[in-house]
Amino acid sequence: MARVRVRIDDLERGDLPALSVKTGAPCANPVAIVLRPEQTPWSPLGPRISAILPLEASRAAARRLFTRVTWALLVAAAAAFVAALTGAGSAVLLLAGAAVVAYGTLVFAGELRWIGSKPSPVVGEVVLTRVDRAFARAVDEQYGR
Repeated sequence: MARVRVRIDDLERGDLPALSVKTGAPCANPVAIVLRPEQTPWSPLGPRISAILPLEASRAAARRLFTRVTWALLVAAAAAFVAALTGAGSAVLLLAGAAVVAYGTLVFAGELRWIGSKPSPVVGEVVLTRVDRAFARAVDEQYGR
């Protein structure tokens, strides 16, 4: 995996090489995603960048599925925890713990499979992280770096 600096204007217009961001394979499938380069666990909000990136449709569909399953696990964990507090027993508390662990595992795996972003020292640019090296080279060539 690599990192590459990209102009925010190019991200918003989708003016990037026709290579998959994650695999580097030729890909003309534009996918709209929201990047939050300044998001941290302590500050989950921050500026949002609507980006159009070339990405396989299967990877975008998998991201949506991961999101739905993690929400279901989070709701199940909350329901099991409430049930355990209201007298359902300690076995339900164990179920709540297992749902929380499964939730954390899926969130971690989903983040590793997705594109990250960080603020860039250059104004008007953002650093894309966890991208394929071929995509990063193509972007650098596009910018003449």
